[in-house]
Amino acid sequence: MICPYTTFEHGADRDILLGQVRACVLHRTGNFGWTGNRAAGLNRLHSTPGTFHFLIGREEGQASQFYPANCYTTHAADANWSGDGVEFEGPPGEPLTAFQLAKGGEVIRWLAKVFNLPLQYHDAEFIRIDNGAYRGFVSHRAVLTAPEWRHSDYIEAAEFDIMAGVPKSPTGEDDMFIVQTETGRLVLFTGTRAYDIDDATRNAHVAQGIPNYLGFDEAWVAAEQARLANPPGLSEAQTRAIVAEEVKALLNATAIKPGTIRVKTLSVS
Repeated sequence: MICPYTTFEHGADRDILLGQVRACVLHRTGNFGWTGNRAAGLNRLHSTPGTFHFLIGREEGQASQFYPANCYTTHAADANWSGDGVEFEGPPGEPLTAFQLAKGGEVIRWLAKVFNLPLQYHDAEFIRIDNGAYRGFVSHRAVLTAPEWRHSDYIEAAEFDIMAGVPKSPTGEDDMFIVQTETGRLVLFTGTRAYDIDDATRNAHVAQGIPNYLGFDEAWVAAEQARLANPPGLSEAQTRAIVAEEVKALLNATAIKPGTIRVKTLSVS
């Protein structure tokens, strides 16, 4: 099964069919660069067949599939027989680029549709994948395996939500949203706090009893408004993904717990 959103370049090993695909592992490659990572996908990196299924680089156009999605690769010990390995270029903790979020979203949603997987992501305690019952997506570091085969790479839950396109409502302290108003302004808010950029919208929230208003630096606000209005060759979804990461960094810098940031557009007058 070949994904229509990536370039198919068959790896060096023969195809070995999987009996099922019910759990796909999301990885980070480390700092090996696109050329080195692509070579690992094309050639055998381990003593067993196939290195990984998908590789998504940092830059536009860097997206390859090396084995059919219903075939075996050796991407994660004790998860190889349960599904695909999707590698994102870069070390764990480095924010995914706009291209990686957009292309990763296409691949993840395609896998979910083709194999009827729930768009859920596990990145917590160790979980058994092979010989287990979990269905969905899981970080490499959460796969239960022998200590010598454990890894520390992962994708942020907030990044998975962006890629999966999971719709949410602002119902809790840890759910934060960037909203673009009808006038093109930005508002960041949670279920209990409003970080408004537009005075009129801020006042409306205050009137509704939403406390703890915090204004952002006006120069930063103007830059983000301009970015949303005139994205430099990026789609709206890619632009919003960048904005989400920048807001998360800003919240961390000001010691405000960012929680899970999700981005959506609403009609707010």
